[in-house]
Amino acid sequence: MTRKVFSVKKFLIFIFVLCLIIGGLLVGTYFYLVNYRSNDSETITINIGKGNSYGTIGNILKDKGLIKSELVYKIYVKLNKPEGLEAGDYVLKKSYNLDEIIDTLKKGSVNLASTKKITFVEGKNMRYIISNITSTFNITEKEILEIGSVEGFVGPIGVKDVVILVDEEASKMKNVVVGGSKKDTHIRNVNYGRDFEGQIGQFRNAEEGDICPVCGKKLSLERGIEVGQIFKLGTKYSAPMHCEFQDDDGKVKPMVMGCYGIGVTRTMSSIIEQYHDEYGIKWPLNVAPYHAVIVPVSYQDECQKEAAENIYKQLRKYIE
Repeated sequence: MTRKVFSVKKFLIFIFVLCLIIGGLLVGTYFYLVNYRSNDSETITINIGKGNSYGTIGNILKDKGLIKSELVYKIYVKLNKPEGLEAGDYVLKKSYNLDEIIDTLKKGSVNLASTKKITFVEGKNMRYIISNITSTFNITEKEILEIGSVEGFVGPIGVKDVVILVDEEASKMKNVVVGGSKKDTHIRNVNYGRDFEGQIGQFRNAEEGDICPVCGKKLSLERGIEVGQIFKLGTKYSAPMHCEFQDDDGKVKPMVMGCYGIGVTRTMSSIIEQYHDEYGIKWPLNVAPYHAVIVPVSYQDECQKEAAENIYKQLRKYIE
């Protein structure tokens, strides 16, 4: 009868080889996910709030479908330690890999509602307009050539490595004329969605007199005071607390949270701004601390005291 002798040496070699295989698979998976590119060329706008941690940014990227794994993202951040990320809006493409996403975030946020404006006198030709836009925003001819276009004839069709931002109003226009990205060339009858695509948003600032797309009336601008705020918290708190719901597709997902706040002092300031005269504050009855105030000159005088109390009793019949 033979007996198999347990070999510690062979066991250790087996464990070592097994660790190499598992380690190789993990490293390979890591680099695959870091360099993964989606075939989807859609552009996504994300907002990074002030004080957001890298974990929160990872949740945002995952929710928007820009990364495949939050774990790989966290490992990448710990290994590379990117610094200097600013709060603000960022425009990213789904086709970006993780390196390109981090590089874009490090470049700084994009002001999607820039207040820089250019006004042109009616009758100026397209060459004059493009020339002024180029000089105002410091765009060089080399930069235009790099995206596959030429100065004076830049258009949304055929350009490369550039994010196209399309104002919501412009996306609804039909059969428009755009630059042909070739010298002395324009393209007619261009329509968004059929001939080109981009990130739709409200990039144009509203102006006095603009036509409302819903009712057709002219827009009027008035000053206001922000007395309340609404914040979209996303899944920052619901995910770690496992506050979840079952979607109609049967999958469990974290709730998208929001909150609101009303500023008491701001509310008082706004009321005073609206209700006052040369003598001071005129509180509206629904927020006034008292509806009527009876002030006798001397409460020690029995006549004044009696008169004040009688007035008070009469007013109590009408004021609660």
